[in-house]
Amino acid sequence: MGSEDGETVLHLAAQSGNFELTKWLIEEKGMDPMVKSAKEGKTALHLAAENGRLEITQWLVDEKGMDPMVKTLQEDKTALHLAAEKGQLKVTQWLIEKKEWIQWLKHLRIYMDSKLKSVRAGHKGAVTKLLVKFDELKSKTDTEVDEVKALDDAVTQKQKTLIDLNNRLLEQTSEENLEQEITDSDEYMYELDCKIRQIRKFIKSFEHVETNTIISHDTVGPSTSRLNPDAYHFTPEARVDMNRCAIDSMNQQYSINAPAEGKTALHLAAENGKMEEGKTALHLAAENGEMEVTEWLIEKKGMDPMVKTSQVTFDIIYIELSDMFNSELLT
Repeated sequence: MGSEDGETVLHLAAQSGNFELTKWLIEEKGMDPMVKSAKEGKTALHLAAENGRLEITQWLVDEKGMDPMVKTLQEDKTALHLAAEKGQLKVTQWLIEKKEWIQWLKHLRIYMDSKLKSVRAGHKGAVTKLLVKFDELKSKTDTEVDEVKALDDAVTQKQKTLIDLNNRLLEQTSEENLEQEITDSDEYMYELDCKIRQIRKFIKSFEHVETNTIISHDTVGPSTSRLNPDAYHFTPEARVDMNRCAIDSMNQQYSINAPAEGKTALHLAAENGKMEEGKTALHLAAENGEMEVTEWLIEKKGMDPMVKTSQVTFDIIYIELSDMFNSELLT
């Protein structure tokens, strides 16, 4: 038997918070908790979460294996979205901190780790090209000191970028791979420092001779492409603001949603209009005036209130990110 909204007795039991009845209907009467209501397409988990029924929510996820990422048919919202939208703080906290969510974030970090390594390889390739250019300048008799100084500045900037990338990668490298990552990055940075010293020694040779003196290039050892020769095939500059890159961007770790109108959580909090698509838990909580949930998501979970409603869906995020890194960052 169902209600006027196409809800079964199981939906109504979960919605009202009757844990014993919910459990009995599923375990004794064999009702399927994955069945969605006819009108809104909500499961028992959606109804329990949006009504703040923490015990039922936990039981459905932990004991019955329901996926908190499953979305409603009508509004395309997860249990987390519904809980945040209705101001159900405890349910919102539990869903975010649930080990399945942490595992999902771990997989995302692994994915972004590979992308950071690709960006780093691109910068190493640029360093290799700059060192080849240095070899060319050394072999010329009409080399200008300003030209070598400009090259030194470029390599030094790359060195700083690589140090930052190495630190970011170390923060998210697994324990079993940590030693190898440290060894490889330290070896490369030591070699790069030696090359920079050679460049600066060459510059000093200009400063200690008269203008009409032929500069001897034999005092500086040859630069080689031994610094990650495989990375030489990458293009020189990866145009990316590393402060907004993928790992740091865990501010958006709960922000993968359907398309909307490109508004931030602050926009939604400031207006009365409804937007049913593309909103994170933070957007929904702010839109509905749920101060406690909004404050907790920002202050405790580090969600960025300036993040706009997403333009990509979870199903295509990997394709989009892959295209971005392959076609833009390394060109």
